[in-house]
Amino acid sequence: MAISQQLSILQSGVPAWNAWRAANPTILIDLSEAFLYGSYLSGADLHDADLHNAILHQAFLQQADLSHANLSEAILHDADLQVANLNHACLAAAILSFANLRNASAIEADLTGADLRGADLTDTQLNGAKLDEVIWTPEYWLP
Repeated sequence: MAISQQLSILQSGVPAWNAWRAANPTILIDLSEAFLYGSYLSGADLHDADLHNAILHQAFLQQADLSHANLSEAILHDADLQVANLNHACLAAAILSFANLRNASAIEADLTGADLRGADLTDTQLNGAKLDEVIWTPEYWLP
């Protein structure tokens, strides 16, 4: 379960969160099961964070650093992840239906090495996303 102090800092805004992360680089981030429905987290430093079972439905995560984050079983339905860094993130069994990961600029959403086994990718926008070395469930594999 999410650590309430960390959740409170995140909810106070991305600039405060990123400053706190920079000042506390060794603290493990536990935002598991956090209710972040519709949250504005664009540019947030969430690398290595535990966000499993988090509710990120309709969250704004453009340019967020989610590299190496645990987003297993998270609900990212209709989330905006344009230009997000999901490099080596675990998205196993996550709900990514209608999520937007398409390229909106010269930089693309990076899912290099991400684990998407069992993820719901129904109508997910992946055009232009970086998909090198992604681990897919065979029925969801995209060329």
